[in-house]
Amino acid sequence: MEYKKKVLFISDDSGKKYLEQLKANPFDVEVTAVEASHLLLDPKKYLTDVGHVIVAADIEVAKQIMMFGSQQEFTLAFLPLDSQKQFVRLLDLSSKVDENIEIALRDDAKEIDLIECNGVLVEFKATIGQVPLIDLVSQRGRPGMVFHALKIGASQFFKMRLQQFEIETANGKKIRTAASGAFVLEHGRQSILSRMILSDHSRRDGQVLLVLVSPFSVVEYLKFLFSIITFSSTQKTLPDAIGIIKSKEITVNAIGSKEVVLDEHSSVALPAKFKVKEHGIKINAGAKFWEENVQKSPEKETIKIDNLPDEKEMKKYLNSHIPFFSYASEERFKELFLSLRKDSETDMHYIVLMLLSTILATIGLFSNSSAVVIGAMLLAPLMAPIVSFAMGMLRADERMIEFSLMKITAGITLALLASAGVALLLPELALTNEMKSRINPNLLDMGVAVFSGVAAAYSKSFKEIAQSLAGVAIAVALVPPLSVAGIGLGQGNMDVFFGAFLLFFTNLVGISIAATLTFQALGFSSVVKSRKSMFIVSALLIATSFPLYFSYSKIIQSYQLEKFIEQSRFLVNDKYVIIKSVSVVDRDEVTVIDLTLSVREALKRQDLELLRQRLQDQVEHKLFIRAEVEYIL
Repeated sequence: MEYKKKVLFISDDSGKKYLEQLKANPFDVEVTAVEASHLLLDPKKYLTDVGHVIVAADIEVAKQIMMFGSQQEFTLAFLPLDSQKQFVRLLDLSSKVDENIEIALRDDAKEIDLIECNGVLVEFKATIGQVPLIDLVSQRGRPGMVFHALKIGASQFFKMRLQQFEIETANGKKIRTAASGAFVLEHGRQSILSRMILSDHSRRDGQVLLVLVSPFSVVEYLKFLFSIITFSSTQKTLPDAIGIIKSKEITVNAIGSKEVVLDEHSSVALPAKFKVKEHGIKINAGAKFWEENVQKSPEKETIKIDNLPDEKEMKKYLNSHIPFFSYASEERFKELFLSLRKDSETDMHYIVLMLLSTILATIGLFSNSSAVVIGAMLLAPLMAPIVSFAMGMLRADERMIEFSLMKITAGITLALLASAGVALLLPELALTNEMKSRINPNLLDMGVAVFSGVAAAYSKSFKEIAQSLAGVAIAVALVPPLSVAGIGLGQGNMDVFFGAFLLFFTNLVGISIAATLTFQALGFSSVVKSRKSMFIVSALLIATSFPLYFSYSKIIQSYQLEKFIEQSRFLVNDKYVIIKSVSVVDRDEVTVIDLTLSVREALKRQDLELLRQRLQDQVEHKLFIRAEVEYIL
């Protein structure tokens, strides 16, 4: 490695500490300290025999010397101050001063681009408008950046609004769009954000990179920030809220902003003209910097703005705070809305499938066959109109709400009549375990309904995962409880009817509300517009929750009683009684307990009565106990 013979050293008060160490370098390089102002006033005096300058000063002095260097054609190196971590990352420098001194004294400087904004140098980043918390997440929590970025970003976060941007490139391409903010990004690949936005750019490609951030909602912006945190080098597509423009010259104006903030230290007024200076500056940097910033000939302009709002969408967002949830326009989701409207319409296919799935489910229930019941779940078409009803409530589409409710009502009626008809044809058959499992719903069933509604809305929203709707149908099981309710009607057993229909109704309202809120979170409307429909369904959900809660409480009480009995050893009239197995079932006002007892001595009637009394003390309801006794010999 070859080193310079003579260098000039420019520093401020913070950088003077490096002077002695620099002069004591082991490479016999002569170091002369000079004031920045003196060099700028009389460059010939200092640069006649010296063509290399080392800077250890604040960012404004460093930028001033860089601009001056592009005119005087001297080479440049940096000794970063303790606060200048950006220089360290950007130029692949070291945290050790002696290593940075060695790099600074090398005779291997290469040219990099200089980007200026209205004649002022941009070294790291120029920002227009609001891009809150971007520095915090792009640094992935570097301690020195966290508090500063969080303080500034938090104050802006919920005040973001889209403003009109007017942009013109070097080739005369004019772009009019809306964004909350924009920035000209440093070209260094040491930045996670720069690598994520455009992986092939360089500080030596002769172009300016403008990034526009245009979230339709707070949620969408949070997704953008999260995508930076979880960025992978294999990622090929831009985040939804991002657009990029790359050209050797870009003019930007923002209606709503007055200035461009440069490197967080200074500002210039809008409109702003960003361009690559005709002559760059030759600098010293670490090996990795040159590997990642290969010299390139200027390429064609790059314009990727498909994610930015069009003219119609701009009008909805300009001059107002962006909503928490975004508003999905008919144009952007036309295919989905057409599909949901079709799903809300009753046709012969729906009627046939409802009848077939109900009859199949009823036969499966009577034969106690889980496989047949699951097949009926997959065949049942009842989920489609419920999801359409949810979207109708969200967007206040009266036609979709009306048609969906008519379709749901028709499906319920057909299912009840068909299953009741099958039950009338088979009057001698008793209730099976498959039926009994669907006549005592509780809050856990409500949880299944809610999460199934979320899954149904999410699956319907994305064509690539639409096949998951089959799994949702199995999870929520809409037709089997309807079939059990119909069996109850056919057999004249109202307890079975009301219990099974409560389970179905729980699924219906749970799915409707969960799907509505999921569609809202996915951006199909910023608010639930049909408030009346949503209020009615929510009221039904609350009303349904009361019997489910009491049923769930009984399950908990039964479980606690089982555990108490299982873990207890009873001494009854000096005889040890071991509970080998226990089963607790609540029936109306009576709790039925089936026990298997292990004893060494025969139990008399008074022994059993004492055991019953001890168990009765644990519950409020009357106990009915059936016991099987095993003798240990």
